[in-house]
Amino acid sequence: MKIANKTSIAAITGMAIAFMAAPGPASALSILASSTKNSADRGAVVGVDPTSGARTIVDDPTGGSEGLTGLELDGARNLWGTTINGFGSTSRLLQIDAGTGALINDVGFIHTNSADVSGSSLSIGDLAYDATTDRMFAVTTNTSDPVGGGDLYTVDTGSGLATFVAQITLDNPNDAAGPFAHSYSSGGFAFKADGSLWFTGYDITEGPFGTNMLFEIDASSGLELSRVELDRNIAIFHGLGVNPYTQELYATEASSGSPGVGGIYHVALDGTTTLVSADTLDGNRFSDIVFISEPGAMAVLALGFAGMTFFRRRRAG
Repeated sequence: MKIANKTSIAAITGMAIAFMAAPGPASALSILASSTKNSADRGAVVGVDPTSGARTIVDDPTGGSEGLTGLELDGARNLWGTTINGFGSTSRLLQIDAGTGALINDVGFIHTNSADVSGSSLSIGDLAYDATTDRMFAVTTNTSDPVGGGDLYTVDTGSGLATFVAQITLDNPNDAAGPFAHSYSSGGFAFKADGSLWFTGYDITEGPFGTNMLFEIDASSGLELSRVELDRNIAIFHGLGVNPYTQELYATEASSGSPGVGGIYHVALDGTTTLVSADTLDGNRFSDIVFISEPGAMAVLALGFAGMTFFRRRRAG
């Protein structure tokens, strides 16, 4: 693993100061999750209490016509979501009210060619915002890509225009190093405040039924930097989010028709997963997760994370 030496002592200190100065997660943090389940609540935004794990349906920005995959805040605290409508479908970009879950604006299909929007539209599995570069990223899913998806794009949230960055390429010991599509099924991805990119994938070559993995990915090249096997392998972790106070990872498990499957899990960098909120509203609904913080708390956090990013870049140089 290459995780242990990723941050310097100074970077860790900057993070600790920000965490202690900010209000605790229970007083200044709320959790939103998105739904893809084909039910009356399909496409709903679900509020999750960070202390009790209790769940409440907030609103449905899709009108129940589509599911939601990605859910992410940008640097201006605008909430964005991507839609999905089953195999063979492509994704629209929605701006969503973070307080009410209501639709603010339907930007249209995420596409690569403005002259042919419908012909170049993409199927998106997740969104992730990189605060160090002020860019929104998207990763393609395999619902409309027969070779498995896993392409990284940046997305202009004003127009939905996507620009190709790289294909996620993982070093699979059971398959020659190559494209993500060879041996992995698409999961969630998220940036930490220091610009590191984390990705959940399902290695279909490990064990009799496959294994959930956590990867660190180079956001510029798509290459794998590190990997660890997760200790829960019941279903794919489709979504990934970062707690802004602690910079810890949380993943959403979603699978249709399986009792006891579906919920939000804390994901440690050693592969340990811990259930935070079981999905019992309508079974197996969560497809992504985003943490919503009070603006004042985020201003304090920004000071600590600015130092963290500086030391990361200084070390890299």
